[in-house]
Amino acid sequence: MRDAIAAWKLGVPAAVLVHEPFAVLANAQCQSLGAKDPVIVVYKQDVPARDCDDELDAKARTVAKEVLQLLSA
Repeated sequence: MRDAIAAWKLGVPAAVLVHEPFAVLANAQCQSLGAKDPVIVVYKQDVPARDCDDELDAKARTVAKEVLQLLSA
């Protein structure tokens, strides 16, 4: 998170990736560190014991696509 905030302050696009249970905390932390409009991508937490490789791959591709869209906007 601190790397993303340092990048934002330099005008470099960056995104913070966070699991669902930590979304509220991530937003609060960004605000407390001075990020006015943070780019935070919230994604569903993986369950490696239950998710097969194809499911994990699909989740990763979805998150990567969302990050690219947000940083390209």
